[in-house]
Amino acid sequence: KLNMDFDGTLLKTTWKSDELICRVYLWESPGITYAYNKSLPEGLNYPDLSTRPTGGGVVFHAPGDIVFSYVFGVSNPIFPESIKEKLSRITEIIQKSLDSVGVIVDSTQTEKGKEDIRFCLTYTNPYECYVDGEKVLAMTLRRWKDRILVQGILHVQNNSDVFKKELPVFAPYFTKGLNGKIESSEIQKRILDETAKLL
Repeated sequence: KLNMDFDGTLLKTTWKSDELICRVYLWESPGITYAYNKSLPEGLNYPDLSTRPTGGGVVFHAPGDIVFSYVFGVSNPIFPESIKEKLSRITEIIQKSLDSVGVIVDSTQTEKGKEDIRFCLTYTNPYECYVDGEKVLAMTLRRWKDRILVQGILHVQNNSDVFKKELPVFAPYFTKGLNGKIESSEIQKRILDETAKLL
């Protein structure tokens, strides 16, 4: 909750139009986040539960997953003009970071059943990435006045292992992610390095 609240504060803090704030951190304990403008699906209760200041569906966070946020002005020259191109640029940063540790991503997801936009896993967008059909990268954003907050998660761990016993009815919305194949701290560093190249 503290991290989600902090991102929301960053979004609504006055920054220079050419500034870029980037946070990349490791998720510490099992938790669930959901969009500030949506209600929780019925029956989804968990001790660590928090709203996000951005949109999108419910996300299941496993310990060791990487969470990132970018806050920048709409007219920041580091990023292209359109929202779509801004998101594409961030996807490119994550893809390059993964590629540098030997992980190749694609845009193909294993069939997970009926699409349900209440959950991050079961709908796709062109800025998210998959490995062996499992979603590994998810992103969402929010524009507030002349600023944009992009939040994302890199599913390093298999969140099915974390949540399946306590929340079995929501199993269709879990992902194996990268299944612990990479060291979280190493990819965290790579993302920061790739972001620094923009500056």
